[in-house]
Amino acid sequence: MAKLSDLIPDSKNANKGTQRGRQQIVGSIQRNKFGRSIVADKHHTIIGGNKTIEASIEVYGAEAEPIIIESDGSRPIVH
Repeated sequence: MAKLSDLIPDSKNANKGTQRGRQQIVGSIQRNKFGRSIVADKHHTIIGGNKTIEASIEVYGAEAEPIIIESDGSRPIVH
């Protein structure tokens, strides 16, 4: 994976979100920069942070290159 647009939204995500909620996330990213994680599986499917990735693409663009932290899930990750 090399860019935000390579991440695949979770088609089973129950959180459909609202426009107000999306603008809240966009505003938070613009004011505070990026301080939350997006979790994806080995197939690049988002399993946590579907709405955050949508807002990130709005702020940074689909071609932005995320920082990737790989994990096998055996220990917690703190950033």
